[in-house]
Amino acid sequence: MTGPCKGKVPVNLSVELYNDRTWNVQVNAYIHVKGYAEARVTHLDLESPELNFENDKQGFGVIIVGRENGFVVVLPKSEFLVKAGHKYKKIRVSGLKILENKERVGGHLGLKVDGIFIGFKKKIVEKLEEIARKLEPDLFTESTLEYF
Repeated sequence: MTGPCKGKVPVNLSVELYNDRTWNVQVNAYIHVKGYAEARVTHLDLESPELNFENDKQGFGVIIVGRENGFVVVLPKSEFLVKAGHKYKKIRVSGLKILENKERVGGHLGLKVDGIFIGFKKKIVEKLEEIARKLEPDLFTESTLEYF
């Protein structure tokens, strides 16, 4: 978990993990813009000390499905996020509309200390950057574009 810094645009989201049980997690969420704080591509960071998992794998290819007010990240068939004996197959993110309802795209879910990050295809990255540009336009001025 790196917390707030230049290039990480805070967004207000609710996050729920579920499969054999439902778990609402309080997170600090950021659109992490490419070129800042070592980001090679714009992605979504969800940070919380609660998001430390017992998995050996540190990343998964995932399917991301649009919902009315957000999206659901679905892990591959044989994979789960494991925490305290519970297995989570899906992550529901509400409050960030970047996909149409029922639209499906491939993506990447990565695990990090005290959090996760979600990587998206180019079309969705452009939507994230559009949101970040509206919230923090100074990150996208001519003087900062040299980082890209």
